Amino acid sequence: SYDEGVRLWDIRCMKTPLLCNKINVGGGVWRMKWHPVDDDIMLVACMHGGCRIVKVPTTTASDTSDDKDGAEIEISKAFTEHESMAYGADWIFSPDENSYADEDDEVLSSYKAASCSFY
Repeated sequence: SYDEGVRLWDIRCMKTPLLCNKINVGGGVWRMKWHPVDDDIMLVACMHGGCRIVKVPTTTASDTSDDKDGAEIEISKAFTEHESMAYGADWIFSPDENSYADEDDEVLSSYKAASCSFY
C-alpha cells in the first residue's frame, strides 16, 4: 500500500489480515509478485524504497491455531540502487548446472529477481 506496508489478506474475510504484523518496506508498494516455486517468498517493488524480497510465513484463513499471531512477514533482501522510483519487479527463470529433475520430472532450479526504475 502507499503507507509502505505489506499485509496479507484472505479476500473471503477482509475484516482482519491473515498475519498480525505488517512490514514496512521503506517505500509505497507498487507491485508484488509471488515466487513461482516457493510459496513463502514475495518480490516487492517499493517505489522510492527500491525492491525487497520478503519472507511470508505460510498460513491460511482456515488455520484455527493461535500460532499465526507470532508469525511475521520479514525482509530477507533489499535492492536500493535505483536512482529513481522502482515500479517493476518480476522473477526470471535461470537454470544452472545444479538444476535437477525430481521424480515428477519437474525441473527444480534457481530464480533471479529483476527490477526496473521509472527513468
